Amino acid sequence: MDITKLVAVYNNLLLAWTQIQRIRTILKKKHKLSRRWWVKPHLSVEMRHNFGAHQNLFKYFKASDHEELFKFTRMSVEQFDMLHNLLKPKLEKRSHRTPLATELRLALTLSYLAHGDSAATTAWHFRVGKSTMYSIIPEVCKAIWDVLQPLYLRCPNEENEWLQIANDFNSLWNFPNCIGAIDGKHIRIKAPPRSGSAFYNYKGSFSIVLMAICDAHYRFTWLDIGDYGSLNDAGIWSNTEMSTALENNTVSLPPELYLPHTNIAVPFALVGDEGFPLKKYLMRPYARRNLVDNQQRIFNYRLSRARRIIENAFGILVARWQIFQGSICFKLETVEAIVQATCCLHNFIISTNYLNNRYIQEDFIDREGPNGELIEGVWRSSIQHSAINRVGRVGANIGSVAAMRQRDILAQYFVSDDGSIPWQWEMI
Repeated sequence: MDITKLVAVYNNLLLAWTQIQRIRTILKKKHKLSRRWWVKPHLSVEMRHNFGAHQNLFKYFKASDHEELFKFTRMSVEQFDMLHNLLKPKLEKRSHRTPLATELRLALTLSYLAHGDSAATTAWHFRVGKSTMYSIIPEVCKAIWDVLQPLYLRCPNEENEWLQIANDFNSLWNFPNCIGAIDGKHIRIKAPPRSGSAFYNYKGSFSIVLMAICDAHYRFTWLDIGDYGSLNDAGIWSNTEMSTALENNTVSLPPELYLPHTNIAVPFALVGDEGFPLKKYLMRPYARRNLVDNQQRIFNYRLSRARRIIENAFGILVARWQIFQGSICFKLETVEAIVQATCCLHNFIISTNYLNNRYIQEDFIDREGPNGELIEGVWRSSIQHSAINRVGRVGANIGSVAAMRQRDILAQYFVSDDGSIPWQWEMI
């Protein structure tokens, strides 16, 4: 057989193979199109209208049962409407098909964050597709952060704002020149794909780290989210922008101020537990194993009393938004958006609580009895098995000479006639 015939046979075979591939492609497309339903019957507009949670439960609660609406969304009718009006421009969609109502998408997200149900059960509850559910949650959470963060979770950038926080801490918790309480938490997540051991923490689970500062009213004033759970604890705080800014003195803190009724001036500082480093801008307790006198014990009590605010802020957050009661099974960017959104919602609800205080009821948070004794809040029993755990040590035990002197001055002030409180001696 000559070369011409071989070429002709090869071309015929190639043409036949090409035709076979085209036929296979057509058959695949036909197979994909041969679905039983374009939209599953339980997800139809009629079923959603007749049986969906938004059209029935949510609207009934909003009109007739405000106590149940609070359980459903963690906020009052007025707060929900205010939030919806703020978010509506970002949630509106344009499509050939009628998009889901913005109120439905917000109610679905709030219900999911508040109760921590699985995505599948929430999707069934609201009569939307599971894939739709997975797109709604990050979209709404991102909108919440974009809209609420500049209004309700903005780090102070003026001296008078820091002074207001310090005044509140002194009047409510008897700790002068305090600009906030700081703490860190591990938030358990599903292991991100191909992440190896990067997010594997010392608790034996996968997590990201949330560092936060709050004011005297349990509202967060600063957040840092996303460090690997496996990161050495000592590096978590030092790697944050706030730590760098405080270390380089680029935060707009007021100059040092006299302690009340004295001529002794000390710098403004955060309060943290023994896991944080001792700095002029960050006070931590004396080491419990080396306490030498009652003066140091009184200081530790007074600092613990002020620092308890951030512990309660995290407790309220986890108890009210039960998405944190288990591992959050979303991709990493969505987990961060969920944390940001819930912290913003926490601040929004506290700041706009005009009529009643369902979100922070009196017995829900830690409080003090008539003699200063601690009465633990209900939140502590409701989060015993939560997926949010405290961060360990984030700094060295030894502080600078100036920071140790500053702590000693405060300790002396707390046992003086000008700085003591009546019940403190009974607390040590």
